Amino acid sequence: MEQVGSVYGEPYYTVRPELDHFPSDQAIARWNEMVRWCVEEYGPSEHNSPGAVGAGHRWYVNNAMFWIKDQSDLIMFKLRWGN
Repeated sequence: MEQVGSVYGEPYYTVRPELDHFPSDQAIARWNEMVRWCVEEYGPSEHNSPGAVGAGHRWYVNNAMFWIKDQSDLIMFKLRWGN
């Protein structure tokens, strides 16, 4: 499910992956795989912390969602993960 959110006044696309039976080991492994993929594709978030929240980050995770700054990155994420 995709939405648009805001961080310090900057728009971000948010995606909440549908993970079956979260927090099962399988769902947690899939979440971690998504985070690793984002680091490989987009680079690490600021301060090498995917969960860090702050203006200007290309992407990060927070509240069981991926927050993605650029629409082209969002499209890549959705193509890879089917969200």
